[in-house]
Amino acid sequence: MLAYIGLGSNLKDPKAQIKKALDSLNENNETKLINASSYYESKPLLDIPGPNYINAVCKIETKLSAINLLNLCQEIEDNQQRVRELKWGSRTIDLDILLYGEQVISNKRLSIPHPEAIHRA
Repeated sequence: MLAYIGLGSNLKDPKAQIKKALDSLNENNETKLINASSYYESKPLLDIPGPNYINAVCKIETKLSAINLLNLCQEIEDNQQRVRELKWGSRTIDLDILLYGEQVISNKRLSIPHPEAIHRA
């Protein structure tokens, strides 16, 4: 299944954080990195104080179900010391599943297409 994942970071060397997350996706036996965008900078949402974000989007091929891909993304975030204090707060890394094939999913844990996908590169 083809999937697109948005990545963002504004703490602890954001470019290195994104590269590490991309490497983790590619090193997983159930996912293969097909392509990644160049990095781009954005301001924090809602005027929340903090450094600007570095962002990217990647295309992967995966054997994982959508929910298991979400679990993998959250595992990568945890491994990179993501702290979930504020919904829109600063973070070492954030991985969002933007698209998962042509599927539409809406439940407590996962919304695909991602509600903010139109605002991501």
